[in-house]
Amino acid sequence: MVGCEMAAAWSALGSQVTMLVRSGLLGGLEPLAGKAVQAGLKAAGVDVRSGVQATDVVREAGMVVVTLDNGQTLECDELLAAAGRRPKTDDLGLETVGLRPGSWLDVDDTCQVTAVDGGWLYAAGDVNHRALLTHMGKYQARVCAAAIVARAQKNRNCQLSRTSRGRRQRIVRRCRRLSLLIPKSPRSG
Repeated sequence: MVGCEMAAAWSALGSQVTMLVRSGLLGGLEPLAGKAVQAGLKAAGVDVRSGVQATDVVREAGMVVVTLDNGQTLECDELLAAAGRRPKTDDLGLETVGLRPGSWLDVDDTCQVTAVDGGWLYAAGDVNHRALLTHMGKYQARVCAAAIVARAQKNRNCQLSRTSRGRRQRIVRRCRRLSLLIPKSPRSG
């Protein structure tokens, strides 16, 4: 994803861009989306090469020389490596619920983690590897909240209580078995 963003940006700024793609673009999304983005990049003048990767990179006489696994070489002024993203789930205690620390969390369409029995764990944002875009975490959090509220309305373990703030009263639903997991984005360090 970041590689696509940078290729489009540098191309728009007037640079001649060659993009090396090991497999399909936007691997976490539908293949059709990757093909559409690839077509758009090519239309913008980006040389997209699929199914290749760099095996060696050296700087010689001010130029960067990239050797590809197919034996070809590329010469360029600069090299930008978009190495992908990793989930920052190492220190969340996932092992206590049978999940592997440092791994992506598989979720359903409501962002409920599928590998945890009981349906009490939700994961929004980059940690679920669905759509690695900053604004998508916000939308996924809304989906989680809607799912949690809908589930809470049906859940026998939930209790209604009234709280007062001045003249206004509000109903608070307390659920003991629902959790929402929104870890730091890998980009935020």
